[in-house]
Amino acid sequence: NIPALPGIKTYMSVSNYCNALSIGFPRKAIAISNKMFACMNGAEMSAVINHELSHIRNHDSLSLIGMLLAANSTGVGSIFYILISLKWQPMYISLFYVAYLLTSMFIIKQINKAIELRADREAVSVGGWNPYIVKGLVASLIKVGYPNSFKEQSIKSKLKNSLLDDHPPIEKRIVNIINLLQRNGTLS
Repeated sequence: NIPALPGIKTYMSVSNYCNALSIGFPRKAIAISNKMFACMNGAEMSAVINHELSHIRNHDSLSLIGMLLAANSTGVGSIFYILISLKWQPMYISLFYVAYLLTSMFIIKQINKAIELRADREAVSVGGWNPYIVKGLVASLIKVGYPNSFKEQSIKSKLKNSLLDDHPPIEKRIVNIINLLQRNGTLS
């Protein structure tokens, strides 16, 4: 069963991946994959839902849309400025725009990594650092990340993941939670 959350539509998606996502704009919704339901216990599902609720409370999907619109608007505006004022050749304008898009995509992905760490922090702080939720989040991260943790990766693959992945590595997220617990005095 998908839990009832006031004001938020909940959906089960059919997927081969253990995943959940939230959308806060234009309507609030959380989608949880059937595989996640199959592999998570109650504490883990509670933590995952708290994580997704953090994204909704903080309007993260709207922020992402805003960042993408700002990046694209700035890029297009820059092209018109270059065309009119600097009179660059079309090839140089194309190269500039591609470089601009890659740079803005990289920056947005790095911001999204910080947003994910904040959602983890808020998920475990809900309810006064409830050990049930804290253990659930750590366990769910391990379950989601475990299949990829021991895969042999080339240096090129590791570099690609660190630059282009929009979620921090599972290990970093778990260390972040442990550090939060130590600072909060919950873990000594």
